[in-house]
Amino acid sequence: MDNLLSGFLWSVFIIFALSSCNSDSSTQDKMVGFPVVPDRPDNVRFDYILFQNDFDVIPADADPEEYADDRNYTENSKMSFRLSNKRKYSPGLNGIIKKNKKKEWYRISFYCLKPSESVSSSENVKGEAVLSLQRGDSIVNYQNFSIVDYLEKYNLHIVDNWEKITFWHKVPDDARSDDRLKIYIHNPYGGDILIDDFTVEVWTENPAKPDGVDLIKNLFFQDYESSDLSSETTKEFAFSGSFSSVISAGSKQSQYGSGLETIIADADILPGDYLRITFAALKKHKVRYYNNSAKLVVSLERNQQQLLWDGYPVDARIVKNNGQTSGQWCDLEIWKELPVGVQPHDLLKVYTWNPQDVPVYFDDLKVEVWRKVLPEE
Repeated sequence: MDNLLSGFLWSVFIIFALSSCNSDSSTQDKMVGFPVVPDRPDNVRFDYILFQNDFDVIPADADPEEYADDRNYTENSKMSFRLSNKRKYSPGLNGIIKKNKKKEWYRISFYCLKPSESVSSSENVKGEAVLSLQRGDSIVNYQNFSIVDYLEKYNLHIVDNWEKITFWHKVPDDARSDDRLKIYIHNPYGGDILIDDFTVEVWTENPAKPDGVDLIKNLFFQDYESSDLSSETTKEFAFSGSFSSVISAGSKQSQYGSGLETIIADADILPGDYLRITFAALKKHKVRYYNNSAKLVVSLERNQQQLLWDGYPVDARIVKNNGQTSGQWCDLEIWKELPVGVQPHDLLKVYTWNPQDVPVYFDDLKVEVWRKVLPEE
């Protein structure tokens, strides 16, 4: 009797799930309710893309059956990834944390669809996003985010319907450099689940502009129009004027772009001052991992010994309308506080570097000096 009742209940569940996809909009609204805008942490802003996979390319060592090309969520999408009884874990982020910064969040998002033909019970509709931090042989942080709980909270459904799923996770303050970060999708109960545009972004609570600072001076500007820079410039794209800088590790370009090189004393810079660096950037490719990005580099040297080297990912920041953009210029801004231990004869450098074979374009590189305003006595 229990088995009969259980079978009847699952049959009712399947009929309900299927009818919710095929009914008219007024009936569907009554059953699932209106979608709710997902929560977002207060006072956060986008910083850069950490990882993205649109699954439009099948890796050489992958099984083609794990990629679906018949249920694309947009016209531009070529394929999605199929989690199944055979493959329960998606490709995902698996990398080493280079530098832990305070007040950062991971925004984990992906599109998800459950084919109705693979719904056999309430359990196999379930899936989860997983985040783990590993230190040596120990897991120091582990979080799983339920897809079903998310759907229920925001009145969404994924049976024969693409929905965007978004989870937020604050980076633990005790995360360390060299911790291994893994983020992936898990389908523990079997049955097909399709995912697409799996993205991990870094957002920050830190303001774009430091509080209480004033502009002291314009230190440097490069528009790449000079004939002296012909070895690194091109007319293919230009944000202003006729030329821009194009750099890559490919054989036809330089890896390094022209920039600022000055002695601290000559630039009238004081310890604790801020550099505001602005520039326009353009790429033609899609970013997969941020650590492969071209970088805006700020470095300090003393007696030919490097004191500081910070590389800020560039193409991982080239986004518009909440997504990556290709072939379009994007205005970028970097703030860098100089150490209190900087000395007058230290050498300051600001330049661009691209270790990738794909080109990245730069234009109108500008460096300003800003300083904390002292309170009036």
